[in-house]
Amino acid sequence: MRPLGGWERPPIPLFLLLLHLSLRGTDSTEVQMVESPIKALKDKAVFIPCIITTDNNPTLNPELLAVIWTMKPFYGMERAVYKYEDKTRIPYNPRSFIPEKDLLTGDAGLHILQVQLNDEGEYSCTVFYSPHKAKGKSTLLVSAKPKAHLDSPKDFEAGKEKQVSCKAHRFYPLQISIKWEKHHKVYGRSPLESDVYQKDPVTNPDGTFSVTSLLILNPSVANDKTLYFCIVSHRSLENDLLLNFTLHLKDPENPTNNSITPLGVAVIVLVIVILLLLGLFIYWKTCLKKKPPRLSPITGAEHLVHMNRATLSCQISGFRPKPIRITLWLKRKGGEEMEIDSWDSESAKTKEPSVDTETERQGLMSNVNVRMVPVITRSKLLISNCQCTIHITPDMHKDNGAELTVQVTHITLISPISESCRLQVTRVPPSLCKIRSPLRILHGEPLTLICPINGFKPKPLRVTWLKVDPRGRETELLSWDQGTININDTKYSHELQETENEHHSNSFSSLLTIRPTIKEDHGAKYICRTYHYATDSRVEETMEMLVSAHPVLDPIQKSPKTLFFGEAMTLSCRIHSFHPENLIVSWYKEDELLPSNHGLILTDPNELFYLTSHVTYNPHEEDRGKIFRCEVSHQSFEHPKSVSWELQKQNFVVVKEIVCKPDPMEYGEPLTLSCEVIGCEDDDITAKWWENDKPIKRQMKAETLTNTEAVFFLLTLTPTAEHCGKLFTCLVFHRKKRREIKRNISLKLPDKLPVLSEITAWPTFFEIKKEATFKITISGFSSKVLQVRWLKSFTALTENIVTTEPQIGKDGLYCCTSKIKYTPTDADLNMSIRCEVTASGETKRKEYLFTLKGSVHVKDIECSTHSPTYGEPLTLSCEVIGSNAQDITEEWQMDNNPIKEEMRAETQTNEDLVTYLLSLTPTAEHCGKLFTCLINAKDLAQPIKKSIWLKLPDKLPDLSEVEIYPRRLTIHKESSFQITISGFSQKNLKVNWFISSTPLTANIETTEPQIGEDMLYCCTSTLRHTPTAMDLNTSIRCKVTANGETREKNIRLNAEDFISVKEITCNQESPKYGETLTLSCTVTNCNIQDLTGDWQLNKQPIKGATTSKTRNSTDSVSFMLVLNVTAEHFGKFTCEVKHKDLPLPVQKSKYLHLPEKVPTLSEITMYPEQFVADKERRFNIFISGFSDKNLRVKWFKSFTPLTANIETSEPQIGADGLYFCSSTLSYTPVGMDLSMSIRCHVTASNRNWEKEYTFTAKGPAPEAASDEGIKAEPRE
Repeated sequence: MRPLGGWERPPIPLFLLLLHLSLRGTDSTEVQMVESPIKALKDKAVFIPCIITTDNNPTLNPELLAVIWTMKPFYGMERAVYKYEDKTRIPYNPRSFIPEKDLLTGDAGLHILQVQLNDEGEYSCTVFYSPHKAKGKSTLLVSAKPKAHLDSPKDFEAGKEKQVSCKAHRFYPLQISIKWEKHHKVYGRSPLESDVYQKDPVTNPDGTFSVTSLLILNPSVANDKTLYFCIVSHRSLENDLLLNFTLHLKDPENPTNNSITPLGVAVIVLVIVILLLLGLFIYWKTCLKKKPPRLSPITGAEHLVHMNRATLSCQISGFRPKPIRITLWLKRKGGEEMEIDSWDSESAKTKEPSVDTETERQGLMSNVNVRMVPVITRSKLLISNCQCTIHITPDMHKDNGAELTVQVTHITLISPISESCRLQVTRVPPSLCKIRSPLRILHGEPLTLICPINGFKPKPLRVTWLKVDPRGRETELLSWDQGTININDTKYSHELQETENEHHSNSFSSLLTIRPTIKEDHGAKYICRTYHYATDSRVEETMEMLVSAHPVLDPIQKSPKTLFFGEAMTLSCRIHSFHPENLIVSWYKEDELLPSNHGLILTDPNELFYLTSHVTYNPHEEDRGKIFRCEVSHQSFEHPKSVSWELQKQNFVVVKEIVCKPDPMEYGEPLTLSCEVIGCEDDDITAKWWENDKPIKRQMKAETLTNTEAVFFLLTLTPTAEHCGKLFTCLVFHRKKRREIKRNISLKLPDKLPVLSEITAWPTFFEIKKEATFKITISGFSSKVLQVRWLKSFTALTENIVTTEPQIGKDGLYCCTSKIKYTPTDADLNMSIRCEVTASGETKRKEYLFTLKGSVHVKDIECSTHSPTYGEPLTLSCEVIGSNAQDITEEWQMDNNPIKEEMRAETQTNEDLVTYLLSLTPTAEHCGKLFTCLINAKDLAQPIKKSIWLKLPDKLPDLSEVEIYPRRLTIHKESSFQITISGFSQKNLKVNWFISSTPLTANIETTEPQIGEDMLYCCTSTLRHTPTAMDLNTSIRCKVTANGETREKNIRLNAEDFISVKEITCNQESPKYGETLTLSCTVTNCNIQDLTGDWQLNKQPIKGATTSKTRNSTDSVSFMLVLNVTAEHFGKFTCEVKHKDLPLPVQKSKYLHLPEKVPTLSEITMYPEQFVADKERRFNIFISGFSDKNLRVKWFKSFTPLTANIETSEPQIGADGLYFCSSTLSYTPVGMDLSMSIRCHVTASNRNWEKEYTFTAKGPAPEAASDEGIKAEPRE
């Protein structure tokens, strides 16, 4: 057989069974563990199996796998043992491990080396294999084998009592059996139950136990060579431990002599022969000679204990013939000697006492409890020996000092012989155990101190409770003396529980009930002092009381009352009524730790501490709706306690930055500045607009808009060059804030360079030495600062120049004119007048040639729009000076090709000036094209050519979302994925399709780019793809590259793309308990034969519900759930729809919110109804109509908590749909309980209820203490 605790894996058949189960097909991850307890020996290795079963995958993916082992001791908190996550192993128990190669094959069994006693408990194996979770449990029992040792005397003497010890040590758990047996030559082994004593177990430093069993023997001659056994039984042993010894009895009449010489041997033989012949002669002559008995002293009377059974013995030896009579006499103090027992070897019956002494003798025997057991043995010489054993249970009050006499009557004696002994009965003083109290003693909470007083004889005892304050002053609180109680302070109450043990020893439990306070009890010492009258012994036990008080957290307060974005707020929490003063206060925003500061810790009149903790924080807009909490850790708490505060929208005024629409801004196009304010009412707030710290002008319009969540302050204006760079300010005023809130924006309009017209001359053809005027118009510029220079060829002209002040034009930009008067000379022929305009660091020029009458001059082509835009009409113009229109012809070309029909050419004439115009609406086809105007005249040898490049902005493509046709995908059926690419200016673009990261090259069609309505290119690209189940949760991606830049769009293929599952609907807006509720989940655009639906509540199957599948149309089905609403149905309902071709389901969820129902308590009933002291009674209460299953029930006698013999049933659902349960207390009242009460305290949903039952002499008298719920914080 395999040794207990030595296995590292489960037995082979069990392991194969678990492995077989793991290979079976399942819909989700499961865990298989051993149900029966696993046994292990201390300091040995153990293996706890845990087999993971998945969807037929022989090897697990470590990236999806996490395994957590936890252990909950039978008495303690659950703790982590081992963790495997993200390919990382964390052994919280350093002696635990899981081989990774086994883990990836589904074997998550836990190995523990050198098992210790604290490894015993319930082990949980929790497996996360994304997205599934499974959990299993196994129990580990740890044992330590006992080692046994038998200690017995080498030799025994007849009539002398000796003890034999059998010790079992270093075993675990505590439950052990040590039995004694005696081997009889005829009857075999028989158990020994009397004269066997077992000492109290001893706890060893390593947590194991040791215990000793004693066997008291007072052997007689008949016990010589008897074999005795000590048998040790324990759960760690496969076979009981068997130890034995043989009782060897000394024979004082047969000493040995080993120093005999051969001659002496011969003489002895001769003498023996002579004596034998003489003996035969005497035996024949006179038969057998009679011999009187010898009576030894009585032993065992030296150490008698009150009411402990003791064994006395005496030896009657060397008598012949056998008939003998033994009489037992007892003489108490002040009384006559009385016969209490007798025995006759012939009749083996006790002599009948006289009628006069019968009554006294029976009373004497019953009081003394004496039993005499004589045993006669006879030697080969017919000499008899008698071992007389006397069992006595003495009473110290009656038997101490009494004289016990054994009288022997024999035929050889003239008068009886006797031996007497004086009985010395001792008392046993009490021993006190450590005073027991709860782990945490709380300020103002009822507390019971228990002082166990054990093992004393006789019963009379006085118990006194005292209190020693920190200054050393001692005060008696109360005393109990043989049933009489004297209470000096009504603050205290007392109860004494009595128990009579084996051997008539007594044990008391003294219960002191108080409500401790910090001021009066912290640091005080409570003393339980006893005085035992019989032994005159005084024993006491002391306990120092350390009282703590739960910190109370007041609601969080904020300052100021109205919060404003950008301004600091202060949150404060007053923490009071706690003790001791050491505590940790932390502030959090959600789970983010915030720096905080705390005030001084002060003391109130009750010597409890208090403080106020603060945190200062600048809230941001994204903090709205965030939870701020103050968390306190204190030694009186098992877990930290916190109070929360939410930054609500209506409590937080946020003035957002000014937003400009449209953006970017353009001159002459109206724009709106908007300042949004949230978190306040429109009546509480106003605003003013300023421009460069001055009120806005009339041409600007200010207005206010409101909705349910915000207030908008708007400013509408048409921007001009005057507004460029100006600072606009919105001053927001709140009625609860003294200072206004400013929000600024600087209008950033584009910088516009001046546009120069052609220089005009009057007259057009100059005459020598006759003044002429030259004029130029400068327009469309944004900076008012510009420099105008006039030059003749390269010579600056400074006289007769007039430049007007810039004014705002219709386009919102500055414009002005500049004139110069100049008188040409003969030297100016073939020269020119030039105008240079410098603005924003750039210079533009215009030139005018001095033209003689009859000559032809062709100017450069000009565009009517400085920044051409797609779709906006423009005009190209070419001016010809010095000729008549009849003498000139023109031709327009684009890239040396004739213009297209959509372009329109025309001619304008004005005296000696002819202008040729070309009108067109630019599209992406015109971007970067060369436009040319060819001028032919009669006097010209060849045409004059003027050209201009049409520069349009480069536009990158815009991508639409990827659309699917048809809308619902079908596995193994081709679908089309289409994207529209628009708004791009360069025709050469590249389109690629991918599924996840895999390129797709087949079944792709991209149309030729065409001019769209926005005059830019557009096209479409289509991918035809047949989806499979492997495509689920992957992405179809379209990548477009143009002008070296890339843009992408993708669509993720979810289960919803294959089946359309609508949200869950409910037939009732406000469900009520006990009513029928119907939930429906509809699926469309799918073949209903391929669908299944499963309902769950909080990820668990739903009890007592009916599900159905209803067909609505050929491609629509509804999954129905019908149930009667109960308190178990609070939470999230989930409908999981599965398609036969899809590996993952589609889930839709709906939370069912049910009203809270508080419990109703019946009156407490007592059975039997009549109050009888010292008779057990059962107290019952019925609790019904509550919705929170986490209900706590406590019982009290007055203010003393009762913890034993309480049975509270598991809450069940009643006909009304709510929980009900019952609680029963079994209690044995005593006489002092009369007029006291039994209270039942029920806590649910942080509220408390009570019912009370008062003991009366006549019968039951229930009283309703409270039916109203009282809000209370749960106690830690």
